[in-house]
Order: sequence, then structure tokens, then C-alpha cells
Amino acid sequence: MKKKAQAADVELAPADQWSGIAEALKPLDRLARKMELKWGAGRLPALVEPELASLFGKARDKLNEAIQSNNPDVIVRRVQVMIRGWEKLDAVA
Repeated sequence: MKKKAQAADVELAPADQWSGIAEALKPLDRLARKMELKWGAGRLPALVEPELASLFGKARDKLNEAIQSNNPDVIVRRVQVMIRGWEKLDAVA
């Protein structure tokens, strides 16, 4: 018998935090789109050394965790790390 998948418990941020979170993500979204147009969707991490690709993946995971936590301050810090990560991948590739 198969078990039904259960949705993860997610605590929703107050409505006033949603706009701040969305604004914090916009610069990262713009840069990610730019890099994917330049290198191809999902290709850039595969073009660099595995260690750098791994660091980038860990940074992405931490950003996703921050988004799940609905903490704008943490999200802003993680967005800054991801922006530096995209720039580093682009420079090395």
C-alpha cells in the first residue's frame, strides 16, 4: 500500500513580509535569467570545477531554506551570496 505524500509544514510570513521577500529576490532572479540566457539553462554550474559547483549548490540550498523560513533578513544575506556565486561561476567558466 502506498502512503500519501504529506505537505511540509510551512509557516507563512505576514502579508507585509511577502513584498519585502519578493523585492529581495528580484535582483537575483534578474541575474539568474541573464546567466541562463548567456550559458543555457542549468549549464553554468556544469562548466566549472566540481568544488565550485558544489559550493554554488549549497548556497542555493541555503537560500531555499531561508525562503522556507520566511525571514527577510536571512533571505537578503542568502541572495547576496547567490549573486556573488553567479558572478564567480560566470568569471570562471
